[in-house]
Amino acid sequence: MSAFTSSAPASMPATAPVVRVIARLASGFVSGLSDFSWLNAAMNRRLSEVEQLQALSDDDLAARGLTRDDIVRHVFRDLMHAC
Repeated sequence: MSAFTSSAPASMPATAPVVRVIARLASGFVSGLSDFSWLNAAMNRRLSEVEQLQALSDDDLAARGLTRDDIVRHVFRDLMHAC
């Protein structure tokens, strides 16, 4: 019968690698959730701006150099490349 040997130091429990994997997964999840929250807030601000511009009269839009067809393009202009 051969003795079980581990590459982990004697002071480190056998479950330590599993705990590290779970910690990395949790950290990635939290990071992903944070990124999603930031993206969601950014999109909500943009959609709010679209709604505010849509509520303006055609004359008010024209004073800003916009038409109704330009609203979404204007609000998302930094994300749109070939519009």
